[in-house]
Amino acid sequence: MIVAASRLARPIVSVAVAALLAACSSLAGPSPTTRVPAPSTAASSAPPSQPAATGSAVEPTPRQPPDALLTIDSRPAVAGSVGTYVFAGAGSDAPWLPGAALPAANGGPAVVRLVPDVGAGTWRIRRTADGDTDGSTARVVASGTGQIAFRLDAGGGTVVLDVEYAGGLGDGTYFWRLVPG
Repeated sequence: MIVAASRLARPIVSVAVAALLAACSSLAGPSPTTRVPAPSTAASSAPPSQPAATGSAVEPTPRQPPDALLTIDSRPAVAGSVGTYVFAGAGSDAPWLPGAALPAANGGPAVVRLVPDVGAGTWRIRRTADGDTDGSTARVVASGTGQIAFRLDAGGGTVVLDVEYAGGLGDGTYFWRLVPG
């Protein structure tokens, strides 16, 4: 009878030991040979009106210099003509440019925004006399660091922004031609 009981106990003991081993191994985490599933590459379930999170708040550096949008006295912004620049390791050399037409007969408070906003380090605004085609009459009318804001007097000529981009990205020159309006 002892022999018969021990034969019956062997399968029960084997099942109990197997269950115990399984329970212990799940507490210890995956074994070195167990593969962890790869992260899902399925589309985000975020609604279309909200961008999916990228996991990083750092925006990539653009490949070309930003646009410089000049607004005078709350009028619509006008993008300047890009002249000579060095930006993120690339560059271009340009002559004096006539500039993008900017209606500004009355002058007023002026603000330049860089788009995308790479930030401005030091900057200066130069202005030429009306009719100057090579910059020979250019004089500095404003300068600063950070936000590009200044007062522009009424009249014609060309407005030139020389800006050093923040973060050591380089520098650039932008031109606007003041026209009546």
